[in-house]
Order: sequence, then structure tokens, then C-alpha cells
Amino acid sequence: MPRQSRRIKQRPPSGPSRSGVRRFLRDTFTFAVTVAFLLSVRTLTAPVIGSATYVASDQAPVTADMPFFIPSVASEMRISVPIEVAPLHPYVFSVQVDDCIERLIVNGQRVIPERHQAFCSPHDKTRINLGRWLVPGANTLVMEVSDIGVTGGLDIGVSPIDPLMFFITI
Repeated sequence: MPRQSRRIKQRPPSGPSRSGVRRFLRDTFTFAVTVAFLLSVRTLTAPVIGSATYVASDQAPVTADMPFFIPSVASEMRISVPIEVAPLHPYVFSVQVDDCIERLIVNGQRVIPERHQAFCSPHDKTRINLGRWLVPGANTLVMEVSDIGVTGGLDIGVSPIDPLMFFITI
């Protein structure tokens, strides 16, 4: 009678297989590289908003870090803000001004020529698309602001609904 060979049953490995570990490492590396890429794109495309210079009536110019809100000193203020943007940059900005933007001029071009009710928002931020007027590099925003009392000032930043920032944030 032929002799039967005995096979020993091998137990399956108790830990993850080598291919599972490789897949995990590959996926982790891909995720880390993607996050690093998106963070660098966000950093490289974020505008640099400088300190504001404001002039109230006949007073001397004052420089203030953004955002700034001060006790009212005059019924009108002229605020100048430098903004530097990269070639790929956001277009939609959130602006909160106390009380109304009478005129908004970007790089010498009027954006808001006359008083506009939508830009009277002392307690809320208003979205303004500045894409047509911003150029890569240095830009200057000049706002003529009316102030009816209590405080006056400005806060400006990239809007969360800007398409570029929205895409990078997701």
C-alpha cells in the first residue's frame, strides 16, 4: 500500500499580511503628501493684508493693524489697505465696515462709485468679488467710509465661499 504523506495544516498569520501593511503605508503616504500639497497651495495663494492707514476728517493719518475698530472721531474716514496676492489668488473677500462704504477703489479703479445699501453692515460681513480689480503682486484698496457714531473701523479677509479657498478647504 502506498504510503500517504501527512500534511501539516498551517495556521493563517495572526497579524496583517505583508501586502496589507504595504497598502496601509502607501495610503498613509499618499494622504500625507496630499495634505501637505493642499496646505502649501493654501499658504502660497493666501493674500497678505497689510496694516490699514486711516484719515478721519482733518486729522493726521493713523496706521492700525487689521481688523481695527475705534471710537468714532468723525463722520467720514478714508481707509487705505495694501493687499498682496499671488498669481493664483482668491477673488471673494469678506468685508465688515462700521458703518457704510461710500466708495471702494481698488488700484485706482472705482468698484463702488456711490453709496450702496448692501455695503452698510456694521455688524455683518459683506462679500465683495474683487477678481476684476486685483492683480498679482501689490494692490491697494481705498475705502471712503461714513460713520454715524459709536465706533468706526474695518475688518477684511478672504471669504469662506471663495471658490479657491473652498476647494482647498474641502
